[in-house]
Amino acid sequence: MSLFTLHWHQVAGVHSIIRNIFYPNPHPDNITGMLVADEVGLGKTCQAICVILFLVTAVLRQKKKFEPPPLLKIRPYLGETKDIPDLPTLVVVPGSVQAQWAVEFHIPDLPTLVVVPGSVQAQWAVEFRQSVNPEAFEVFTYGNTSESRRDFWAPDGPYHRSSKYPCQRIIIATHSSLSHDFGLLYASSPKPSEHGGRLPWDARRLPGFKDHVRTTLYSQSYLTVVVDEAHEFRNPGVKHTAAVAILKQSSARLIMTATPLQTGTRDISAMGRLVGVPYFKTAEALQVDKADLAEIKKAQRSLGPDHDPLSSGDDPQKQVSSRIAQGKRKYFEGHILRRTLDSVDNEKKRLIDIPPYKTIVVPLKLLEKET
Repeated sequence: MSLFTLHWHQVAGVHSIIRNIFYPNPHPDNITGMLVADEVGLGKTCQAICVILFLVTAVLRQKKKFEPPPLLKIRPYLGETKDIPDLPTLVVVPGSVQAQWAVEFHIPDLPTLVVVPGSVQAQWAVEFRQSVNPEAFEVFTYGNTSESRRDFWAPDGPYHRSSKYPCQRIIIATHSSLSHDFGLLYASSPKPSEHGGRLPWDARRLPGFKDHVRTTLYSQSYLTVVVDEAHEFRNPGVKHTAAVAILKQSSARLIMTATPLQTGTRDISAMGRLVGVPYFKTAEALQVDKADLAEIKKAQRSLGPDHDPLSSGDDPQKQVSSRIAQGKRKYFEGHILRRTLDSVDNEKKRLIDIPPYKTIVVPLKLLEKET
């Protein structure tokens, strides 16, 4: 493949992400994360890579004193800073697709990934080649054993031996590697009432933190952290807290899942914390979630044992859940990207032609502890 071409909706998606994580003015509550929730087949990975390349290119242009991209002239602040940090990128993926992500980053013709007005396309192509070329990135596959991870971070190991700028280094790690590194350094907080008001997603440092941190993913700050299949991190516990902790060390966040709402409205709050929405990190949000869950269970009990969850009749449980979900939606304004296979482009055409699929809905009765 000699040319990398984006579909219209992917160009629009990349622009939307960049437009909404940069701001005209600095503020501590500026949200620099995006929930990329497009349906399967619409190219979430492609869009994430394009955003990464845009940010890396912006850093390199900054270093070379080139003008910033037109959008960043209008919206120059990433959170609170105008200076985009020269930091590596971390991509956290399921182990089954780690190798595939590494392959995806080897794109032969990088200049085609820059999204610019047509009037300056040629100029950008020239300047891009001066600051970025196909050999400009070093992609590291983070190991899944303790020994390989120690070797990775050693002073003479792959990461520190790299001659690339930090922003040109891409680390691709698995979900399990992130959880492993977290477990060396932190403990998930106990219930808030048991430990001085700590919230369940607050990490507590273990005594050996200083001895281990140097050889973990938590030793670095990052330009971007991408969490793929982010619904795997929705449940309270070590995985969720590990993700929240690593995302605190990132300037930009891309939270990717085609199924952000899996089993209940608490999933929305979990996604909000990963995106970096301030409200979802508060004790108030935790208490609201508890009250919402109680209301949903009350509606569930009113249905009776013979209720068919697939029936089209009135379902108070679904109505309550829908109302709660709609109430949370306002907090994501500008920070969720969701298109389906039935969405249309600027010419009212379907976004992409892929073979039709059949959805099979199977009712599942959850145990009490799962609700």
